[in-house]
Amino acid sequence: MKEDYEAAKKRAHVFKPGDMVWLSSKDIKVHQPSPKLGPRQLGPFKVLEKVGELDYKLELPHWLKIHPVLHVNRLSPWHDQGVSKPPPPKPVQVDGEEEYTVEKILDSRLFRRQLQYKVRWKGYGAAGDSWEPAANLDHASALVKKFHRENPEAPRKLAATNFESLAASFRPFHTETEYLYLAPYDRAKADLTWEEGRRA
Repeated sequence: MKEDYEAAKKRAHVFKPGDMVWLSSKDIKVHQPSPKLGPRQLGPFKVLEKVGELDYKLELPHWLKIHPVLHVNRLSPWHDQGVSKPPPPKPVQVDGEEEYTVEKILDSRLFRRQLQYKVRWKGYGAAGDSWEPAANLDHASALVKKFHRENPEAPRKLAATNFESLAASFRPFHTETEYLYLAPYDRAKADLTWEEGRRA
C-alpha cells in the first residue's frame, strides 16, 4: 500500500499557488435533468495552496457547493494560449435549477437506439464537448433546429406528424387478387443499402 502511495506521488502533476487548473466534473452533483448533462471539466480555477502530499485547495465560486480541497487526480493543468481568457460562466437558473448554457450543436448520432447530440458548452471550448440525449436539450431547441437546417442529412428525431401521415397513407390488402398482383420480389434490390436504393 505504501509503495502504491509513493508511486502515485511520483506520477502526480505538481501545481503551485496561482496556477489555473481544470476540475473533473465526475461525481460533482449539479442540478441537471441528467448527471451527464454538462461539461466534463469545470473551471479553470486558481490553486490557492497545496494541502498534504496529493491535495490542493482551490478558489471555487460560491455556486459550486463542494469542499475546496481536492485530490490531484481530479485536476488537470489549464494551458494559457497567450490570450487573456475570463473564467467560464456559472450555470444559469432555470425553473429553480442550475443549467449550463449550450453554445452550439456540433453533431448528432444514434447510439444504442437513442438520438444524441454533441454539445459545445458556452465558455468551455472543445475540451468540454459531450454527447447528450436529445431529451435533455429541450432548453436548446432553437440550436437543435439550426443544426438540422445546416445539416439536413444528420440523424434526427422523427416528428409525430410524420408517423401520423404514414399511418393515414397505409392501406391493407383487401383481396387475395390484389395481393397476387404485387410486383415480384427482387432480392438484388432488397439487398441494396438505403443510399443505393434511392438511386435504383
